[in-house]
Amino acid sequence: MSVPTADQKVAVTIVGGGPVGIVAALLLIRSGLDVVVLERYPSMLAAPKAHLVSPRSLEILDAAGVRLERLEALAPPRSRNTMAWYVDSLAGRAFGSRPYEPGAERGQFAERLNIAQPLLERELRERLRSVAPRALRTEHRWISSLTDDDAVVSEVVGPDGPYRLRSSYLIAADGAGSGIRESLGIRMQGPPPPDARATIHFEADLRELVDDRQGMLYFVANPRTEGTLLAYDAASTWAYLCAPLDPKTAETDAVEIIRAAIGADHPFQIRGISSWTVAAEVAERYTDGRTFLVGDAAHRFPPTGGLGLNTGLGDADNLTWKLSAVLQGRAAPALLDTYDSERRPVGEQNRDQSLANLVDLMQLYPAMLTYDEHRDDELLQHKIDRQLAAVNTIGLQLGYRYGGGKEITVLTHEPTAEVGDHVPAVRLALGGGVRSLIDRNGFSLLVAPGSGVTWEAALAGSTPALRVFEVEPASEEDAWWPELLGLLPDGAVLVRPDAHIVGRYRSPAESSRITAAMTDLLQPAPAR
Repeated sequence: MSVPTADQKVAVTIVGGGPVGIVAALLLIRSGLDVVVLERYPSMLAAPKAHLVSPRSLEILDAAGVRLERLEALAPPRSRNTMAWYVDSLAGRAFGSRPYEPGAERGQFAERLNIAQPLLERELRERLRSVAPRALRTEHRWISSLTDDDAVVSEVVGPDGPYRLRSSYLIAADGAGSGIRESLGIRMQGPPPPDARATIHFEADLRELVDDRQGMLYFVANPRTEGTLLAYDAASTWAYLCAPLDPKTAETDAVEIIRAAIGADHPFQIRGISSWTVAAEVAERYTDGRTFLVGDAAHRFPPTGGLGLNTGLGDADNLTWKLSAVLQGRAAPALLDTYDSERRPVGEQNRDQSLANLVDLMQLYPAMLTYDEHRDDELLQHKIDRQLAAVNTIGLQLGYRYGGGKEITVLTHEPTAEVGDHVPAVRLALGGGVRSLIDRNGFSLLVAPGSGVTWEAALAGSTPALRVFEVEPASEEDAWWPELLGLLPDGAVLVRPDAHIVGRYRSPAESSRITAAMTDLLQPAPAR
Protein backbone atom coordinates (compact mmCIF):
# COMPACT_ATOMS: atom_id res chain seq x y z
CA MET A 1 0.00 0.00 0.00
CA SER A 2 1.41 3.38 -0.95
CA VAL A 3 1.54 6.03 1.75
CA PRO A 4 -0.34 9.26 0.95
CA THR A 5 1.42 12.58 0.74
CA ALA A 6 1.60 14.25 4.14
CA ASP A 7 1.05 17.86 5.12
CA GLN A 8 4.20 17.87 7.27
CA LYS A 9 7.47 15.89 7.36
CA VAL A 10 9.83 14.98 10.18
CA ALA A 11 12.52 12.35 10.77
CA VAL A 12 10.83 10.68 13.74
CA THR A 13 7.34 10.99 15.18
CA ILE A 14 6.99 10.17 18.86
CA VAL A 15 3.51 9.55 20.23
CA GLY A 16 3.36 10.21 23.97
CA GLY A 17 4.80 13.13 25.94
CA GLY A 18 5.65 11.31 29.14
CA PRO A 19 9.22 10.87 30.43
CA VAL A 20 10.15 8.07 28.02
CA GLY A 21 8.84 9.89 24.95
CA ILE A 22 10.53 13.17 25.93
CA VAL A 23 13.86 11.50 26.66
CA ALA A 24 13.72 9.70 23.31
CA ALA A 25 13.15 13.08 21.67
CA LEU A 26 16.04 14.71 23.52
CA LEU A 27 18.44 11.94 22.55
CA LEU A 28 17.42 12.12 18.89
CA ILE A 29 17.72 15.89 18.84
CA ARG A 30 21.23 15.68 20.33
CA SER A 31 22.09 13.45 17.38
CA GLY A 32 20.94 16.18 14.98
CA LEU A 33 17.52 14.80 14.01
CA ASP A 34 14.22 16.65 13.86
CA VAL A 35 11.38 15.12 15.83
CA VAL A 36 7.80 15.82 16.78
CA VAL A 37 6.25 14.64 20.06
CA LEU A 38 2.47 14.27 19.96
CA GLU A 39 0.81 14.50 23.37
CA ARG A 40 -2.97 14.17 23.49
CA TYR A 41 -3.47 15.90 26.83
CA PRO A 42 -3.23 19.68 27.28
CA SER A 43 -1.23 19.57 30.50
CA MET A 44 1.14 17.34 32.41
CA LEU A 45 0.27 14.62 34.84
CA ALA A 46 -0.87 16.13 38.14
CA ALA A 47 -0.83 13.10 40.43
CA PRO A 48 2.51 11.42 41.11
CA LYS A 49 3.04 7.93 39.65
CA ALA A 50 6.61 6.76 39.20
CA HIS A 51 9.18 8.20 41.57
CA LEU A 52 12.34 6.10 41.63
CA VAL A 53 14.97 7.12 39.07
CA SER A 54 17.74 4.53 39.00
CA PRO A 55 21.49 5.20 38.66
CA ARG A 56 21.41 3.95 35.06
CA SER A 57 18.45 6.18 34.26
CA LEU A 58 20.22 9.20 35.72
CA GLU A 59 23.12 8.46 33.39
CA ILE A 60 20.73 8.29 30.42
CA LEU A 61 19.14 11.58 31.46
CA ASP A 62 22.60 13.14 31.62
CA ALA A 63 23.30 11.89 28.08
CA ALA A 64 20.04 13.55 27.02
CA GLY A 65 21.25 16.89 28.37
CA VAL A 66 19.32 16.85 31.65
CA ARG A 67 21.60 17.89 34.48
CA LEU A 68 21.60 15.81 37.65
CA GLU A 69 21.99 18.95 39.75
CA ARG A 70 18.66 20.25 38.47
CA LEU A 71 16.86 17.04 39.40
CA GLU A 72 18.48 16.89 42.82
CA ALA A 73 17.30 20.44 43.51
CA LEU A 74 13.70 19.38 42.79
CA ALA A 75 13.80 16.18 44.85
CA PRO A 76 13.85 15.87 48.63
CA PRO A 77 17.30 15.03 50.05
CA ARG A 78 18.29 11.39 49.63
CA SER A 79 18.94 11.19 53.37
CA ARG A 80 15.18 11.42 53.98
CA ASN A 81 14.24 8.38 51.92
CA THR A 82 16.77 5.67 52.58
CA MET A 83 14.41 3.20 54.27
CA ALA A 84 11.30 1.10 53.69
CA TRP A 85 9.12 0.53 56.76
CA TYR A 86 6.59 -2.18 57.64
CA VAL A 87 3.97 -0.76 59.98
CA ASP A 88 0.36 -1.04 61.16
CA SER A 89 0.09 2.71 60.48
CA LEU A 90 2.45 5.59 59.89
CA ALA A 91 2.22 6.68 63.53
CA GLY A 92 1.69 3.20 64.93
CA ARG A 93 3.73 0.09 65.46
CA ALA A 94 6.71 -0.73 63.26
CA PHE A 95 7.27 -4.41 62.55
CA GLY A 96 10.59 -3.79 60.84
CA SER A 97 12.48 -1.82 58.24
CA ARG A 98 14.90 -2.34 55.39
CA PRO A 99 17.36 -0.01 53.64
CA TYR A 100 16.14 1.24 50.25
CA GLU A 101 19.04 0.59 47.89
CA PRO A 102 21.66 1.52 50.47
CA GLY A 103 24.82 3.35 49.49
CA ALA A 104 26.57 3.81 46.17
CA GLU A 105 27.58 0.72 44.23
CA ARG A 106 30.96 0.66 42.53
CA GLY A 107 30.67 1.72 38.91
CA GLN A 108 27.32 3.52 39.10
CA PHE A 109 26.79 7.05 37.81
CA ALA A 110 24.99 8.37 40.90
CA GLU A 111 22.77 7.21 43.73
CA ARG A 112 19.13 6.66 42.87
CA LEU A 113 16.81 9.65 43.17
CA ASN A 114 13.30 9.84 44.62
CA ILE A 115 11.45 12.44 42.54
CA ALA A 116 7.72 12.59 41.85
CA GLN A 117 6.96 12.01 38.17
CA PRO A 118 5.26 15.41 37.62
CA LEU A 119 8.44 17.18 38.75
CA LEU A 120 10.56 15.01 36.46
CA GLU A 121 8.19 15.61 33.54
CA ARG A 122 8.27 19.35 34.09
CA GLU A 123 12.06 19.41 33.96
CA LEU A 124 12.14 17.21 30.85
CA ARG A 125 9.61 19.38 29.04
CA GLU A 126 11.48 22.53 29.92
CA ARG A 127 14.63 20.97 28.55
CA LEU A 128 12.87 19.94 25.34
CA ARG A 129 11.42 23.41 24.83
CA SER A 130 14.85 24.96 25.32
CA VAL A 131 16.48 22.87 22.58
CA ALA A 132 13.53 22.44 20.21
CA PRO A 133 10.69 24.88 21.04
CA ARG A 134 8.28 23.44 18.47
CA ALA A 135 8.92 19.73 19.02
CA LEU A 136 6.25 19.12 21.68
CA ARG A 137 2.68 19.40 20.46
CA THR A 138 0.13 19.16 23.26
CA GLU A 139 -3.53 18.44 22.48
CA HIS A 140 -2.46 16.62 19.33
CA ARG A 141 -4.00 13.16 19.18
CA TRP A 142 -2.63 10.33 17.05
CA ILE A 143 -5.48 8.60 15.19
CA SER A 144 -3.88 6.04 12.85
CA SER A 145 -0.88 5.35 10.63
CA LEU A 146 -0.08 3.92 7.22
CA THR A 147 3.37 2.47 6.53
CA ASP A 148 5.29 1.40 3.46
CA ASP A 149 8.97 0.80 2.67
CA ASP A 150 9.83 4.48 2.85
CA ALA A 151 7.79 6.20 5.56
CA VAL A 152 5.02 6.26 8.14
CA VAL A 153 2.18 8.72 7.71
CA SER A 154 0.20 9.42 10.85
CA GLU A 155 -3.27 10.88 10.93
CA VAL A 156 -3.35 13.46 13.71
CA VAL A 157 -6.04 15.71 15.16
CA GLY A 158 -4.83 18.93 16.74
CA PRO A 159 -6.58 22.02 18.11
CA ASP A 160 -6.86 23.42 14.58
CA GLY A 161 -8.19 20.22 13.04
CA PRO A 162 -6.82 17.08 11.38
CA TYR A 163 -3.55 16.80 9.49
CA ARG A 164 -1.10 14.17 8.26
CA LEU A 165 2.47 13.86 9.56
CA ARG A 166 5.03 11.97 7.50
CA SER A 167 8.11 10.49 9.21
CA SER A 168 10.73 7.91 8.51
CA TYR A 169 9.94 6.14 11.79
CA LEU A 170 7.30 6.16 14.52
CA ILE A 171 7.95 5.64 18.23
CA ALA A 172 4.99 4.50 20.32
CA ALA A 173 5.47 5.94 23.80
CA ASP A 174 1.71 6.17 24.33
CA GLY A 175 1.46 4.21 27.56
CA ALA A 176 0.02 0.99 28.88
CA GLY A 177 -3.18 1.28 26.84
CA SER A 178 -1.21 2.00 23.66
CA GLY A 179 -3.50 2.67 20.73
CA ILE A 180 -0.57 2.18 18.36
CA ARG A 181 0.21 -1.27 19.77
CA GLU A 182 -3.44 -2.24 19.50
CA SER A 183 -3.65 -0.99 15.90
CA LEU A 184 -0.70 -3.21 14.98
CA GLY A 185 -2.28 -6.29 16.56
CA ILE A 186 0.64 -6.78 18.94
CA ARG A 187 -0.41 -8.87 21.92
CA MET A 188 0.85 -8.57 25.48
CA GLN A 189 2.27 -11.70 27.08
CA GLY A 190 2.19 -12.56 30.77
CA PRO A 191 -0.04 -13.98 33.50
CA PRO A 192 -3.60 -12.70 33.93
CA PRO A 193 -3.89 -9.44 35.90
CA PRO A 194 -3.77 -10.50 39.56
CA ASP A 195 -5.57 -7.53 41.05
CA ALA A 196 -7.18 -4.14 40.64
CA ARG A 197 -5.79 -1.28 42.68
CA ALA A 198 -6.46 2.33 43.57
CA THR A 199 -4.12 5.25 44.17
CA ILE A 200 -5.12 8.01 46.55
CA HIS A 201 -3.05 11.15 46.00
CA PHE A 202 -3.04 13.43 49.03
CA GLU A 203 -1.11 16.37 50.40
CA ALA A 204 0.12 16.56 53.97
CA ASP A 205 3.14 17.67 55.91
CA LEU A 206 4.01 14.52 57.84
CA ARG A 207 7.65 15.27 58.57
CA GLU A 208 7.12 15.56 62.32
CA LEU A 209 5.12 12.34 62.37
CA VAL A 210 7.84 10.31 60.61
CA ASP A 211 10.80 12.10 62.16
CA ASP A 212 12.26 8.89 63.62
CA ARG A 213 11.02 6.75 60.74
CA GLN A 214 12.03 8.69 57.66
CA GLY A 215 11.65 6.61 54.56
CA MET A 216 10.48 6.30 50.99
CA LEU A 217 7.91 3.51 51.38
CA TYR A 218 5.64 2.47 54.24
CA PHE A 219 3.89 -0.89 53.88
CA VAL A 220 0.72 -0.67 55.98
CA ALA A 221 -1.53 -3.41 57.34
CA ASN A 222 -4.35 -2.81 59.84
CA PRO A 223 -8.01 -3.89 60.13
CA ARG A 224 -9.19 -0.95 58.00
CA THR A 225 -6.67 -1.02 55.18
CA GLU A 226 -3.69 -2.74 53.59
CA GLY A 227 -1.49 -0.88 51.17
CA THR A 228 1.65 1.12 50.51
CA LEU A 229 2.31 4.74 51.43
CA LEU A 230 4.74 6.50 49.08
CA ALA A 231 6.55 9.53 50.46
CA TYR A 232 7.32 11.52 47.33
CA ASP A 233 8.03 14.39 49.66
CA ALA A 234 7.20 13.97 53.34
CA ALA A 235 6.59 17.74 53.59
CA SER A 236 3.86 17.82 50.96
CA THR A 237 3.26 14.97 48.52
CA TRP A 238 2.04 11.46 49.34
CA ALA A 239 0.22 8.63 47.62
CA TYR A 240 -1.42 5.51 48.97
CA LEU A 241 -1.78 2.35 46.88
CA CYS A 242 -4.58 0.13 48.10
CA ALA A 243 -7.55 -2.04 47.17
CA PRO A 244 -10.03 -0.53 44.69
CA LEU A 245 -12.70 1.81 46.04
CA ASP A 246 -16.43 1.71 45.39
CA PRO A 247 -17.07 4.60 42.96
CA LYS A 248 -20.25 5.50 44.85
CA THR A 249 -18.47 6.04 48.17
CA ALA A 250 -14.89 6.59 47.00
CA GLU A 251 -14.46 10.12 48.37
CA THR A 252 -15.75 9.23 51.83
CA ASP A 253 -13.87 5.92 51.91
CA ALA A 254 -10.63 7.57 50.82
CA VAL A 255 -10.73 9.94 53.81
CA GLU A 256 -11.25 7.03 56.20
CA ILE A 257 -8.52 4.94 54.56
CA ILE A 258 -5.91 7.69 54.65
CA ARG A 259 -6.75 8.47 58.26
CA ALA A 260 -6.30 4.78 59.12
CA ALA A 261 -3.04 4.55 57.17
CA ILE A 262 -1.62 7.62 58.92
CA GLY A 263 -2.84 6.43 62.30
CA ALA A 264 -3.03 9.89 63.84
CA ASP A 265 -5.29 12.91 63.84
CA HIS A 266 -3.29 14.86 61.32
CA PRO A 267 -4.59 17.19 58.59
CA PHE A 268 -4.41 16.11 54.97
CA GLN A 269 -6.13 17.00 51.72
CA ILE A 270 -7.03 14.45 49.05
CA ARG A 271 -6.09 15.62 45.56
CA GLY A 272 -7.24 12.72 43.46
CA ILE A 273 -8.30 9.07 43.29
CA SER A 274 -7.44 6.82 40.37
CA SER A 275 -8.05 3.18 39.57
CA TRP A 276 -5.70 0.89 37.69
CA THR A 277 -5.00 -2.76 37.05
CA VAL A 278 -1.87 -4.53 38.17
CA ALA A 279 -0.31 -6.08 35.08
CA ALA A 280 2.84 -8.11 34.41
CA GLU A 281 3.05 -8.21 30.64
CA VAL A 282 5.55 -7.72 27.82
CA ALA A 283 4.68 -7.16 24.18
CA GLU A 284 5.22 -10.19 21.96
CA ARG A 285 7.40 -7.96 19.77
CA TYR A 286 8.74 -4.44 20.16
CA THR A 287 8.86 -3.59 16.46
CA ASP A 288 6.52 -3.63 13.50
CA GLY A 289 8.03 -2.33 10.29
CA ARG A 290 8.91 1.30 10.95
CA THR A 291 7.13 1.47 14.31
CA PHE A 292 8.76 0.79 17.68
CA LEU A 293 7.21 0.32 21.13
CA VAL A 294 8.93 1.87 24.15
CA GLY A 295 8.10 2.22 27.83
CA ASP A 296 4.68 1.14 29.07
CA ALA A 297 3.54 0.55 25.49
CA ALA A 298 6.05 -2.32 25.40
CA HIS A 299 5.85 -3.60 28.98
CA ARG A 300 3.66 -3.23 32.07
CA PHE A 301 4.95 -4.20 35.51
CA PRO A 302 3.59 -4.20 39.04
CA PRO A 303 5.11 -1.21 40.88
CA THR A 304 6.95 -3.51 43.30
CA GLY A 305 10.59 -2.87 42.46
CA GLY A 306 10.35 0.49 40.70
CA LEU A 307 11.32 -0.98 37.33
CA GLY A 308 8.69 0.42 34.95
CA LEU A 309 9.93 3.93 34.19
CA ASN A 310 13.57 2.89 34.38
CA THR A 311 13.11 0.07 31.90
CA GLY A 312 11.40 2.51 29.55
CA LEU A 313 14.30 4.95 29.70
CA GLY A 314 16.62 2.07 28.82
CA ASP A 315 14.41 1.36 25.79
CA ALA A 316 14.79 4.95 24.62
CA ASP A 317 18.56 4.87 25.08
CA ASN A 318 18.92 1.68 23.06
CA LEU A 319 16.57 2.61 20.22
CA THR A 320 17.52 6.22 19.57
CA TRP A 321 21.19 5.75 18.72
CA LYS A 322 20.22 3.04 16.25
CA LEU A 323 17.60 5.23 14.60
CA SER A 324 20.16 8.02 14.36
CA ALA A 325 22.74 5.73 12.77
CA VAL A 326 20.26 4.50 10.16
CA LEU A 327 18.76 7.91 9.37
CA GLN A 328 22.19 9.50 8.99
CA GLY A 329 23.38 6.77 6.65
CA ARG A 330 25.90 5.22 9.03
CA ALA A 331 24.08 1.90 9.40
CA ALA A 332 21.82 -0.42 7.48
CA PRO A 333 18.15 -0.63 8.53
CA ALA A 334 18.79 -4.18 9.77
CA LEU A 335 20.52 -2.65 12.80
CA LEU A 336 17.05 -1.74 14.07
CA ASP A 337 16.20 -5.43 14.43
CA THR A 338 18.53 -5.56 17.42
CA TYR A 339 16.24 -3.25 19.39
CA ASP A 340 13.75 -6.07 19.95
CA SER A 341 16.36 -8.78 20.50
CA GLU A 342 18.22 -6.67 23.10
CA ARG A 343 15.44 -4.90 24.96
CA ARG A 344 12.65 -7.50 25.11
CA PRO A 345 14.69 -9.93 27.28
CA VAL A 346 15.34 -7.07 29.70
CA GLY A 347 11.61 -6.34 29.80
CA GLU A 348 10.77 -10.00 30.45
CA GLN A 349 13.33 -10.26 33.22
CA ASN A 350 12.04 -7.13 34.93
CA ARG A 351 8.42 -8.24 34.51
CA ASP A 352 9.13 -11.55 36.22
CA GLN A 353 10.97 -9.95 39.13
CA SER A 354 8.28 -7.30 39.65
CA LEU A 355 5.61 -10.00 39.78
CA ALA A 356 7.62 -12.13 42.21
CA ASN A 357 7.99 -9.07 44.44
CA LEU A 358 4.24 -8.52 44.37
CA VAL A 359 3.51 -12.13 45.33
CA ASP A 360 5.87 -11.85 48.31
CA LEU A 361 4.22 -8.59 49.38
CA MET A 362 0.75 -10.10 49.28
CA GLN A 363 1.98 -12.78 51.71
CA LEU A 364 3.46 -10.21 54.07
CA TYR A 365 0.30 -8.18 54.68
CA PRO A 366 -1.63 -11.05 56.38
CA ALA A 367 1.35 -11.83 58.62
CA MET A 368 1.46 -8.21 59.76
CA LEU A 369 -2.30 -8.00 60.20
CA THR A 370 -2.51 -11.13 62.37
CA TYR A 371 0.68 -10.54 64.36
CA ASP A 372 -1.17 -10.14 67.68
CA GLU A 373 -2.65 -13.61 67.13
CA HIS A 374 0.47 -15.55 66.18
CA ARG A 375 3.24 -13.45 67.81
CA ASP A 376 5.68 -15.31 65.60
CA ASP A 377 8.58 -12.87 65.24
CA GLU A 378 10.65 -15.32 63.24
CA LEU A 379 7.86 -15.84 60.69
CA LEU A 380 7.26 -12.11 60.30
CA GLN A 381 10.97 -11.38 59.98
CA HIS A 382 11.27 -14.04 57.29
CA LYS A 383 8.47 -12.44 55.28
CA ILE A 384 10.00 -8.97 55.69
CA ASP A 385 13.36 -10.30 54.53
CA ARG A 386 11.66 -11.60 51.39
CA GLN A 387 10.78 -8.00 50.54
CA LEU A 388 14.37 -7.06 49.84
CA ALA A 389 13.97 -7.33 46.07
CA ALA A 390 10.95 -5.00 46.23
CA VAL A 391 13.10 -2.21 47.66
CA ASN A 392 16.45 -3.02 46.04
CA THR A 393 16.80 -3.98 42.38
CA ILE A 394 20.22 -2.44 41.79
CA GLY A 395 21.50 -5.63 40.16
CA LEU A 396 18.74 -5.59 37.55
CA GLN A 397 19.18 -1.89 36.88
CA LEU A 398 22.93 -1.98 36.35
CA GLY A 399 23.79 -5.56 35.53
CA TYR A 400 21.94 -6.49 32.33
CA ARG A 401 24.11 -7.60 29.42
CA TYR A 402 22.95 -7.47 25.82
CA GLY A 403 23.36 -10.87 24.26
CA GLY A 404 22.85 -12.79 27.49
CA GLY A 405 25.35 -15.13 29.08
CA LYS A 406 25.35 -13.40 32.45
CA GLU A 407 23.65 -14.45 35.66
CA ILE A 408 22.02 -11.39 37.19
CA THR A 409 21.89 -10.87 40.94
CA VAL A 410 18.96 -8.64 41.92
CA LEU A 411 20.16 -7.17 45.20
CA THR A 412 23.81 -6.42 44.46
CA HIS A 413 25.92 -5.35 41.53
CA GLU A 414 29.54 -6.14 40.81
CA PRO A 415 30.77 -4.36 37.66
CA THR A 416 31.82 -6.50 34.70
CA ALA A 417 33.25 -5.44 31.37
CA GLU A 418 32.49 -8.17 28.87
CA VAL A 419 30.93 -7.79 25.42
CA GLY A 420 27.35 -6.53 25.86
CA ASP A 421 27.98 -5.01 29.29
CA HIS A 422 27.51 -1.35 30.04
CA VAL A 423 30.81 0.43 30.70
CA PRO A 424 30.99 0.97 34.47
CA ALA A 425 30.66 4.66 35.30
CA VAL A 426 33.59 6.51 36.89
CA ARG A 427 34.80 10.09 36.99
CA LEU A 428 37.71 10.75 34.66
CA ALA A 429 40.84 12.81 35.16
CA LEU A 430 39.99 14.93 32.11
CA GLY A 431 36.71 15.93 33.76
CA GLY A 432 33.23 14.47 33.66
CA GLY A 433 32.14 10.86 33.57
CA VAL A 434 32.75 8.14 31.01
CA ARG A 435 29.34 8.60 29.38
CA SER A 436 30.00 12.32 28.85
CA LEU A 437 32.81 11.65 26.36
CA ILE A 438 31.31 8.71 24.46
CA ASP A 439 30.38 9.71 20.93
CA ARG A 440 26.58 9.64 20.60
CA ASN A 441 26.89 9.63 16.80
CA GLY A 442 29.48 6.91 16.44
CA PHE A 443 31.76 4.44 18.12
CA SER A 444 34.30 5.30 20.80
CA LEU A 445 37.54 3.50 21.53
CA LEU A 446 38.71 3.81 25.14
CA VAL A 447 42.46 3.44 25.59
CA ALA A 448 45.04 4.07 28.31
CA PRO A 449 46.86 7.41 28.64
CA GLY A 450 49.73 7.70 26.20
CA SER A 451 48.50 5.05 23.76
CA GLY A 452 46.04 7.16 21.78
CA VAL A 453 48.43 8.17 19.00
CA THR A 454 49.44 4.55 18.39
CA TRP A 455 45.83 3.42 18.22
CA GLU A 456 44.83 6.27 15.91
CA ALA A 457 47.67 5.41 13.54
CA ALA A 458 46.65 1.76 13.49
CA LEU A 459 43.03 2.69 12.74
CA ALA A 460 43.75 5.43 10.19
CA GLY A 461 41.31 5.17 7.31
CA SER A 462 39.11 2.63 9.05
CA THR A 463 35.50 2.48 7.94
CA PRO A 464 33.29 3.27 9.73
CA ALA A 465 35.19 5.97 11.59
CA LEU A 466 35.49 6.12 15.36
CA ARG A 467 36.94 8.44 18.00
CA VAL A 468 39.80 7.42 20.25
CA PHE A 469 39.75 8.62 23.87
CA GLU A 470 42.56 8.31 26.37
CA VAL A 471 40.88 7.67 29.72
CA GLU A 472 42.17 7.71 33.27
CA PRO A 473 40.10 7.64 36.49
CA ALA A 474 40.15 10.84 38.51
CA SER A 475 40.48 9.00 41.81
CA GLU A 476 42.88 6.31 43.04
CA GLU A 477 39.80 4.59 44.45
CA ASP A 478 38.82 3.78 40.85
CA ALA A 479 42.14 2.16 39.94
CA TRP A 480 40.17 -1.07 39.48
CA TRP A 481 38.44 0.40 36.42
CA PRO A 482 41.19 0.33 33.73
CA GLU A 483 42.26 -3.08 34.97
CA LEU A 484 38.71 -4.44 34.71
CA LEU A 485 38.34 -3.10 31.18
CA GLY A 486 41.74 -4.44 30.15
CA LEU A 487 43.13 -1.06 29.12
CA LEU A 488 46.60 -1.60 30.58
CA PRO A 489 49.13 -1.40 29.11
CA ASP A 490 48.05 -1.22 25.45
CA GLY A 491 44.48 -2.54 25.47
CA ALA A 492 41.32 -0.89 24.19
CA VAL A 493 37.56 -1.17 24.57
CA LEU A 494 35.20 -0.47 21.69
CA VAL A 495 31.99 1.18 22.91
CA ARG A 496 28.63 1.85 21.27
CA PRO A 497 26.85 5.22 21.53
CA ASP A 498 24.75 3.86 24.42
CA ALA A 499 27.94 2.95 26.35
CA HIS A 500 27.64 -0.82 25.87
CA ILE A 501 30.77 -2.74 25.00
CA VAL A 502 31.23 -4.07 21.46
CA GLY A 503 34.66 -5.64 21.96
CA ARG A 504 37.93 -5.69 23.92
CA TYR A 505 41.36 -5.71 22.31
CA ARG A 506 44.85 -6.30 23.66
CA SER A 507 46.94 -4.13 21.34
CA PRO A 508 46.83 -1.99 18.15
CA ALA A 509 47.81 -5.10 16.21
CA GLU A 510 44.14 -6.11 16.49
CA SER A 511 42.86 -2.98 14.75
CA SER A 512 41.38 -5.00 11.87
CA ARG A 513 39.14 -6.79 14.37
CA ILE A 514 37.79 -3.43 15.51
CA THR A 515 36.89 -2.40 11.97
CA ALA A 516 35.22 -5.77 11.40
CA ALA A 517 33.21 -5.49 14.65
CA MET A 518 31.85 -2.08 13.71
CA THR A 519 30.97 -3.22 10.20
CA ASP A 520 29.23 -6.37 11.47
CA LEU A 521 27.03 -4.33 13.79
CA LEU A 522 26.23 -1.43 11.48
CA GLN A 523 26.01 -3.35 8.20
CA PRO A 524 24.70 -6.79 9.18
CA ALA A 525 24.33 -9.39 6.47
CA PRO A 526 20.71 -9.74 5.23
CA ALA A 527 18.75 -12.55 6.85
CA ARG A 528 18.37 -15.63 4.66
